[in-house]
Amino acid sequence: MMIAKKNKAIALRKKGRSLREISDLLHISKSTAMVWTLEVRLGKIALKRIENLREKGRKKAIITNKKKRLTIKLDIEKKVRKNFIFKTTTSLSRLLCSLLYWCEGEKNECSIAFTNSDPLLISAFLKLFRSGFQAVESKFRVCLHLHQYHNETKQKRYWSKVTQIPIKQFFVYRKSNTGKSIKKDYPGCVSIRYHDYTKALELGFYYKIFAKNYRGLV
Repeated sequence: MMIAKKNKAIALRKKGRSLREISDLLHISKSTAMVWTLEVRLGKIALKRIENLREKGRKKAIITNKKKRLTIKLDIEKKVRKNFIFKTTTSLSRLLCSLLYWCEGEKNECSIAFTNSDPLLISAFLKLFRSGFQAVESKFRVCLHLHQYHNETKQKRYWSKVTQIPIKQFFVYRKSNTGKSIKKDYPGCVSIRYHDYTKALELGFYYKIFAKNYRGLV
């Protein structure tokens, strides 16, 4: 019985059957199928079939893993959204704004400069700054960093919509051609400027005092 199964396994392997297929067809373990067929020399047709099966297996694994990651991602997003419930107060807006500035802002006590290319981050910073520090809209300036391939008018309109700052308060800095490839859909980088000495000091003190308190210093 076992000899017959072994011979059948060898025959199947020569035809290009995978170890998994042999295991399923003969109701034996995959390890047994491997031992029985270890010395089988495969022809070109058999090798081609096995390689095709492996390629299909790899593609299937990629799809399966993507689905698993998507499920995990959606579950975590749902969990975070459920816990992400708080009232935005002026004090909280100031603190969150200062922490963003601590990471991405220019450490200058004379004025405020927040630079980034992420429209969501720029929008969040401005929303927090406006609600927390009672910003005067006419004091905003936007320095738009563009490459040679950018359409200036288009990018001004785009960032004006993101920032809710009029185009007349924009000025443009053109980066020299570095020879690097064009980044598709890259909107350029903006530096939000706000010239107010007292606001710059206040913003700086918020994150400095926060940092000192959280490392146990007075």
